[in-house]
Amino acid sequence: MTGVMVAKILMAYLLGSLSGSLLLGRWRHVDIRALGSGNAGGTNAFRTQGWRFGLSVALFDIGKGALAVWIGQRGVIDPALALRLGMACGAGAGLGHVWPLYFGFRGGKGAATL
Repeated sequence: MTGVMVAKILMAYLLGSLSGSLLLGRWRHVDIRALGSGNAGGTNAFRTQGWRFGLSVALFDIGKGALAVWIGQRGVIDPALALRLGMACGAGAGLGHVWPLYFGFRGGKGAATL
């Protein structure tokens, strides 16, 4: 595994660590983890803040997972390697969502990100 591949997977993890519910919740001055089930995921955001907020969180989480896969596949010539690296970056984003570096390793369940 080359350094570029490791860097892409690490970037995907850091991207996955951006929690849609917590970042969007800050705009509303709400900590999703203090409400409902206490989970920082889209379902809890939907249940406690309504469908618009929940949809925004879901789109944010889906988008960061898709972006991580795109970053992984970008610039890779071999299709088989691009597929594997895209999957590894998607998994990295999922791990970042579940255990986010920026939010004390307390994240969501990762369903929308994967």
